[in-house]
Amino acid sequence: MLRCIHRKKKPRNGEHTAKKPVRNGNISSERVRVENFFDRVCTLWKITHMNPLRADACFYKSVMGRYAAIADRDCTRRAKMQRRYCRRREARIVADTNIRTRLSFSSPSQ
Repeated sequence: MLRCIHRKKKPRNGEHTAKKPVRNGNISSERVRVENFFDRVCTLWKITHMNPLRADACFYKSVMGRYAAIADRDCTRRAKMQRRYCRRREARIVADTNIRTRLSFSSPSQ
């Protein structure tokens, strides 16, 4: 919720009380501070977006190269884990087959 403090207008055919001009002056000075702060933020935003990453080709290539290296490393790590899983699974299947073969001769059911 955005709340604003507005200056008090002089009533029609009337005058301000003694406190209202002081209050209006304080509100005006605070409004100037807010406008200056907003101007600084906008200026900083313009400066930071004036030279985006892709404008500096050398730095952009190094950053993109780093991202590609990270992706390649993750792909090779995942492929290594999958190969290890397949080898271990094959070993378990072979061991399980050997156990079943040995137990099938010794079991009374067959």
